Amino acid sequence: AAPSPLPPPTQPPPTQPPPTQPPPTQPPPTQPPPTQPPPTQPPPTQPPPTQPPPPPLIAVVATALRLTTNFV
Repeated sequence: AAPSPLPPPTQPPPTQPPPTQPPPTQPPPTQPPPTQPPPTQPPPTQPPPTQPPPPPLIAVVATALRLTTNFV
């Protein structure tokens, strides 16, 4: 025959109260942020290079025609 199972122990679990230790109320460090002003470096006022405008197309065609007529 199978052995009879043991009855569960009727010992109540220990009712240990949880520790009521309050958390440390340490205030956060109120260190002000550094008020260092940003460097006010003026932007470089370098004028754009004054590139001469390209010659009009009519002048280019005229010089090309003149050269070809000279060679012919």
